[in-house]
Amino acid sequence: MRTSPRISSIDAFRAWAVIGIIVLHIFDPPPDLYGLRVMVALPLRTAVPFFFAVSGFLYARGLRGGRSPAVQFKRTMTRLVPLYLVWCVVYFINPPFGAILEQGVLAVYHARFVEALQNWERILLVGPAFHLWFFNALISAVVLFHLLGAYRRLRFALVVAIGLYTVGVLGGPYAQLPIGLHLPVHTRHFVFFSFLPFVLGFALHEYETRSVAVGTGLAIWSAGMIGMAGETWLLDKLGAAAPHAVEYTFSTVLMGVGVLWMARSRSRALTSAPLASLGRLAPGLYASHILIALRLHWIEDFFDPRVWMVVAPVLTFVGALAVTWVLSKWSFTRRWVT
Repeated sequence: MRTSPRISSIDAFRAWAVIGIIVLHIFDPPPDLYGLRVMVALPLRTAVPFFFAVSGFLYARGLRGGRSPAVQFKRTMTRLVPLYLVWCVVYFINPPFGAILEQGVLAVYHARFVEALQNWERILLVGPAFHLWFFNALISAVVLFHLLGAYRRLRFALVVAIGLYTVGVLGGPYAQLPIGLHLPVHTRHFVFFSFLPFVLGFALHEYETRSVAVGTGLAIWSAGMIGMAGETWLLDKLGAAAPHAVEYTFSTVLMGVGVLWMARSRSRALTSAPLASLGRLAPGLYASHILIALRLHWIEDFFDPRVWMVVAPVLTFVGALAVTWVLSKWSFTRRWVT
């Protein structure tokens, strides 16, 4: 069976999204610039639901391209699960040189192993680095989608997805309100956040691209952005959650779907060859950027905090790009970064 060619506009948006995530994780202004931190973070919350949605879109593309549901599921899992496990091993091994010099290798890794065993959520739903939850959540969404037979029961899957997303929001940023839920897990994890954008991305593949796609996508994104800003403001006023801690709300999914709507248009105005090439390395950039950031702390003290808040994301991106580019050059390691 012929493999479908890549969509350059989607790859270009993937590049912007992974850059946004790096900035979101690394940009850390001093306390007196808290408002700037919130303003920068808010639009960057688009990136994660976009990645979930584009995964659903491409999953549908594989099915409509002639693959059977079983083959598409196996193909997706064969790619995602080893990628996730390899980076889990990398981050678990990641040597804390200072601690090793003080305590010794065996003591450091024994402590890591004991700590992991004491936190079942981290073992099952996240991994040894906080950002690896994304791969776990995406894998969980794919598994649930397949188990539900959602490719032929899309409306049912959408109802399930809306229910899970609602539980996730009520158990996350809304948990401290009277309508909130108190759940034993972080509702960003597992399928609470990931399944709805994945299903909506799958559904978007069923619609033909029209000339109004870019404008429609921009309108959807804008509605989500305004909605999330309003919800974040309200949650802050009600004392339910600090603005910087609001990772997703009822409106956030619209931001990701809106960007996917624009990306699928294949508009030349939204496509850049260098960005499209960079977008193909998005998994590696995402997976490796925290590894780079952890190695930059030793030079942080040489910079003024207002300078470091800009320099740190740039250095992290450059370092992650270098690592990912090198790994992409060997066939054995390419699968872990593309």
